[in-house]
Amino acid sequence: MSSDVETRNNGANTVDNEPAKRPLPVPMWQNEILSLQQAAFETNQSEKTIRRLCIEFGIGRRSARGGHYQISSPALQMVMSNDLVALELLRAGQREAPEVIRYLRALQLVA
Repeated sequence: MSSDVETRNNGANTVDNEPAKRPLPVPMWQNEILSLQQAAFETNQSEKTIRRLCIEFGIGRRSARGGHYQISSPALQMVMSNDLVALELLRAGQREAPEVIRYLRALQLVA
């Protein structure tokens, strides 16, 4: 690999002068949204860590710069379990996939 290419944690290669591309945000339903504080409490992680995960994995959103984070509860659990296959299925809207359903059931978001 040449010295002008760096590898990010998610494996994407970027040239130094080009901005790193962020993943598309995960679609969220109102009943699965957590605040930054709720997400930190539920995962026993710092708010700083949750913000980093939101940016790195696209599991949260803010309405405006400096606004409050809204975090997808199932996406957060997928990241915490390092289940990136399920996360990408959720991102693609495949909520009926068995890999996604198990998280939705565990969080009591589906019957």
